[in-house]
Amino acid sequence: MTIHRLVLAGLLALPTGLLPASLPALAQSAKPPVQITVTNMRSVPLTLFEIATGGDQPRLVGKIAKPLAPGVNGGWQPVGPTDEPFTADGPAPHALTEAEIAATVAAFVEAAKRADRAGFDLVEIHGAHGYLIHQFLSPLVNKRTDRYGGSLENRMRLALEVAEAVRAVWPKHKSLGIRLSATDWVDGGWSVEETAILSQKLEAIGLDFIHITS
Repeated sequence: MTIHRLVLAGLLALPTGLLPASLPALAQSAKPPVQITVTNMRSVPLTLFEIATGGDQPRLVGKIAKPLAPGVNGGWQPVGPTDEPFTADGPAPHALTEAEIAATVAAFVEAAKRADRAGFDLVEIHGAHGYLIHQFLSPLVNKRTDRYGGSLENRMRLALEVAEAVRAVWPKHKSLGIRLSATDWVDGGWSVEETAILSQKLEAIGLDFIHITS
């Protein structure tokens, strides 16, 4: 079997959001097993490290996914643009303050630095599928009234801040991109037209590719 690329996806910039507690640790520490894996696969032409944070999507459990309350069986306090829960029966998220948003941007930066130290060739920022960046982009979720909510310019602010901050520390000879949902598929939600505007701004920042999904 020929391996054409190694993709390590869904690792978290913060120790909360969607995945079991063991997996975020890989993104947080770039422990030797991760470095060894990448080092041993240098014949693979492309290795990718995807960094994300789930925001107000709480940890799920069971064959029929059910949200876990903070502190219960490894559950955590979800966060988001506002305090509206991800599901009707889910825990209410904590609405991020501007200081906490700045800390989140810094966490993406540190995750990118660890990916570089671990030997990855490419980083993709996850801003799709209802993850935190997508939550800030979507007017269906983002009901903030400060500079991170309301207008398209404000809703794009987190995505652009993360992209610009990560680009500043990610080596120029290595590719950097972002994953975006093209549309919410709901009237009044994030749209294809808005994705095009954001993509142009991300290109101007210096991102090398945009992974469009839905």
